[in-house]
Amino acid sequence: MNELLQVKKITTNDYVNEINKNIDNSNYLSALTLSLMIPDICSKNINGNKNIGYVKWFNKYVYRTYYDVPNSRQIKKTPQKLKKIYKVKFNGTTCYALRNAILHSGTSFVDYKKENDRVKANVDHIELCVNSKSEREFQYGESVSIITDNYDESKVTIRINVVNFCIIMIKGYYDFLNDIEKDNIQLFSMIDWDNK
Repeated sequence: MNELLQVKKITTNDYVNEINKNIDNSNYLSALTLSLMIPDICSKNINGNKNIGYVKWFNKYVYRTYYDVPNSRQIKKTPQKLKKIYKVKFNGTTCYALRNAILHSGTSFVDYKKENDRVKANVDHIELCVNSKSEREFQYGESVSIITDNYDESKVTIRINVVNFCIIMIKGYYDFLNDIEKDNIQLFSMIDWDNK
């Protein structure tokens, strides 16, 4: 009875490895759910646990780096009816609303905590899609794109290719590690009772 329990240290890289395994095994909901947790985990592990918040972390490491924002000239030349749609952004506020919808309600109909955020975002629904028979490198569809029916300004839908979104979130995670000059962050321990 001198056998010791096997204790595994869980790190941020374990989360990324799980996301990659889930994508490879077509477990898209699991991959998406874990990806939506990355900003939570990372934002709490900056400069000695100083929390910068989900929205700021996402905007810095994912949104500003990987998503193109239409320039003001493009919006000015757009017909009036479409101007509001072009201003829609899948930024930290909208990603946080998706995180809450998926993790707490099991839906992709986003609900913003603040009315002002909802008005600014102008997003009613986030449509999730995958190419289940395609490999990771051959996913079509942008990680985030804007669609709408009949250009209805009040009901804008954002479509997310889940695999591409997860890949971009992982890239943001590695950019974050580079900034804080770490290669991993230890989070907690897990005991494996069968592995003695």
